[in-house]
Amino acid sequence: MGVTEELIGSKVLLGHCRLSIIDLSPLGHQPMYNTTNNYCIVYNGEVYNFRELRRELESKGFQFKSKTDTEVVLYAYIAWGEDFVEKLDGIFSLAILDKPQKKLILARDRVGVKPLYYTLSPGFIFSSEVKPILQMLPCKPTLRFDILHEYFALNWIMEPDTIFEGIYKVPSGGLLTYNLQDGSVNIERYWSPEKSIRNNKEMLDWEVLEDKLERSVAAQMVSDVPLGVYLSGGIDSSLLALYAGKPGQEPINSLTVSFNTGDLKTSGMDDDAYYAGELIKSLPFIQGHFVNLGIQGLEEYERLISFIEEPLSDPAIVPAYLLAKAAKEQGITVMLSGMGGDELFGGYPRYRLAYIPKHLGRLASSLFHLSDGFMRKPRLSRDVQRAKGFFSGKFPISYLNLIGYFTEEEISRFVGEESWKLSFKEKLANVYNSCKLEIFQKMQFIDFVGFLASHNLLYVDKASMAASVEVRVPLLSNELLDYTLQLEARELVNGFKLKRPLKILAAKRLPSSIVRRTKTGFMMPISGWFRQQAVLRRLKELMHETGLIRLIGEDSVQSYITLHLDETVDTSMKLFNLYTLACWAKNFGYMF
Repeated sequence: MGVTEELIGSKVLLGHCRLSIIDLSPLGHQPMYNTTNNYCIVYNGEVYNFRELRRELESKGFQFKSKTDTEVVLYAYIAWGEDFVEKLDGIFSLAILDKPQKKLILARDRVGVKPLYYTLSPGFIFSSEVKPILQMLPCKPTLRFDILHEYFALNWIMEPDTIFEGIYKVPSGGLLTYNLQDGSVNIERYWSPEKSIRNNKEMLDWEVLEDKLERSVAAQMVSDVPLGVYLSGGIDSSLLALYAGKPGQEPINSLTVSFNTGDLKTSGMDDDAYYAGELIKSLPFIQGHFVNLGIQGLEEYERLISFIEEPLSDPAIVPAYLLAKAAKEQGITVMLSGMGGDELFGGYPRYRLAYIPKHLGRLASSLFHLSDGFMRKPRLSRDVQRAKGFFSGKFPISYLNLIGYFTEEEISRFVGEESWKLSFKEKLANVYNSCKLEIFQKMQFIDFVGFLASHNLLYVDKASMAASVEVRVPLLSNELLDYTLQLEARELVNGFKLKRPLKILAAKRLPSSIVRRTKTGFMMPISGWFRQQAVLRRLKELMHETGLIRLIGEDSVQSYITLHLDETVDTSMKLFNLYTLACWAKNFGYMF
């Protein structure tokens, strides 16, 4: 649906395609106007505290014709102006046309679950996807070679930039104001992780944390359509399943991805299906479903690039889509996910390195290189090389060695210069304003804007919405963000103990096999797959078709393949990074 408004000699067109979740009636259709037609909203997402906000607005005299959160958000803006966004607890990207003030307001949720793109030429165009913007431009935007270093360094491009010249993202926790009279744009971040930090740091009270977690899950289960939970058998998703399913109610459906055991063994991965099964045995109100995924997942990946729209290298895109597709086939439209638990509570193994003195870190990584046992373990070899890069460089550029897979020297060779480090250092440093933060907190905040907003949340939202499924993230509610971020850093990561708050809860509530489980990612068995000749042939074919081989160099690509096949170093993620970039270029018609 769409509407067109004539304002100050210009046309304003607002369009919307609805995934109905709350108030399925036509009263919830968008674009939605207020009663005087002075304000209009298009909105994607859910605001979980809309009932409380509605009561507050009704006390101010506002009347509602629907039961939607959309109408509440619109009237919240009318009541409180641009401050309204700070009252919203949810996942959203939105645009509000303010006709009296002749301006357009765009906003995203705190952590950036819902994407929102815009361009300023020709005219102001915005969308929750890139493709509609591309269709409205007079010609295809050029590829930003000046920002390719970010992709090689991170496996994605960090907001607010994209690989398309002139197309940007509204920042997570950001508010953009477009003045319809003079075409000026103002962008502010109404929330960042630092805004939830207090000067007087708090100690963990696990009962308070559990209460906030239970309330967050309960709030995000509000839905007029069937709801389920993604279950990986890890601590985060297992706690969500525990609090989502209650005795006396209908069983909650859970979905778990499973792989061929041979692929798992070759890649050294744990089997999520086993641990999820163990949890389901202990929770009779959870009904488990398993989705099997084989090597055909790489073919699915190439197709999914058109939905992701940006070069974003993560094999988990395939299970994210297939799980959402399986949910939809079972009639489930809303899924709860444990995403954000590692960023908020300090769950990534790399956070441990923040507490190791640099000289000891350099010494330890050098000693590992001298070990024969180390040389016989390709994945360990890869990880120790990354840690050595972290201890050898200066923060925040050194952090790239832990997030990505290519070295600084390799990236400089690909992009043909070393000057990229200076501009990227400034971009990373702008994520946090306080120099008093500990290294762990700086790493954590970079992950909020980078790994979380520009990577994990982005691909999960796009992959799931491709299957018409909404994914919610209870661990990132406003209440949990505000409570957890003001805890002492040592309450989250204490020595080599990661994610301490959630592990305390897990030890009291979950089977011991899940609590003791080694940290594992939401992955496909890429290491094993990139030892298969058919996959390697496809990689080379795509790189030649798109000209990427000229940028990287034939010899470099062959050396990565040889090291991986010889099991000297696990270079599968480097190869997958190049495979993704070539897939994206072919899909969107770009040459390197």
